[in-house]
Amino acid sequence: MVKGCPRCGTDNEPGNKFCKECGIDLVQPQASEQVSPDEATGPVEKKVCPACRTVNAASSTYCYKCGIALSDQVVTGIKAAGNPAGFWVRMAAFLIDNILITAFSVLALVLSTGAEIGDVLAQISWSSFGSATIVSQALFAAYFTFTIGRWGQTIGKSMLGLQVVRKDGSRLSYMRSFARYWSYNLSAFPLFLGFLLIALTSQQRGLHDYVCDTRVVKLIR
Repeated sequence: MVKGCPRCGTDNEPGNKFCKECGIDLVQPQASEQVSPDEATGPVEKKVCPACRTVNAASSTYCYKCGIALSDQVVTGIKAAGNPAGFWVRMAAFLIDNILITAFSVLALVLSTGAEIGDVLAQISWSSFGSATIVSQALFAAYFTFTIGRWGQTIGKSMLGLQVVRKDGSRLSYMRSFARYWSYNLSAFPLFLGFLLIALTSQQRGLHDYVCDTRVVKLIR
């Protein structure tokens, strides 16, 4: 059920707090003379709010979530940084990456040392601090640093349509990607509370995101 703007007559989504065309407060609208809206053109491009990073329709003049005026620039191309990614989809992407890199680490160690798969799996842990652990952690660090620094997404995030960006939407440097990987340890201790912040905060950022000034967003395709 659409929400008609009392000022310009534009149809807004039910959850819009501000009119996407004229910016009037739709929750407590002020009385105003109604003006005929422009004809709908069915835009396919998007505008990203510079304040809250919410994705708006290309025809929007004001952000429907926070009411900030939007620039005329629209997001082009097949992918555009969108709204914050939730806890469960981020966890799924993280698990995919861990399975892939663990499998690659085990295969590399088995081929290079001739050890049994079971023995290698037993050695790959933070508690053992053996050579297998060092190799495994080096591969993990290299993987997350390179993929996020180069493309802004790992294989798992690419499969699920996610991307890591700075808070302002810009790309991460390799150094920041490297720091972000090691910041996972801050989110893991104690009791993974830093990761739980993703589910508890409005911008769905973990402790490692706050430390490294990053956010994970959905991609618009």
